[in-house]
Amino acid sequence: MRKNTLSALIAASALAIGTIAAPVAATAQQSVTPPSATESPSVDAGQIKAFAVASLAVQDVAERYNPQIQAAESQQEAEQIRTGAAQEMAQAIQDSGLEVQTYSQIYRAAQNNPELAQAIERERGELE
Repeated sequence: MRKNTLSALIAASALAIGTIAAPVAATAQQSVTPPSATESPSVDAGQIKAFAVASLAVQDVAERYNPQIQAAESQQEAEQIRTGAAQEMAQAIQDSGLEVQTYSQIYRAAQNNPELAQAIERERGELE
């Protein structure tokens, strides 16, 4: 069960990051130097809770939009649907109190830090 929850988290987060990265990057007005691959951001309890809230919302958006994307009759229609999904995902992340970049950093950190991944999974379980 835990493996499935974590897999769902990773899948939803990967979709969110992939879907929203381009539109969000295109609209970003600030220049930020990304942390190196060896840096692991410090994630506090508040950020874990915010990430859990955001990831559940992102998962919901992905589950609602994926069938529409699959059923799109053209590449252009699919792209328009993806753009709508991306905007909704970005808003869900921001509504949780995180910036999209912070969400992405926590996601990447959780992939490499089993303790962080478990803390996120626990928080998601409490919210579900």
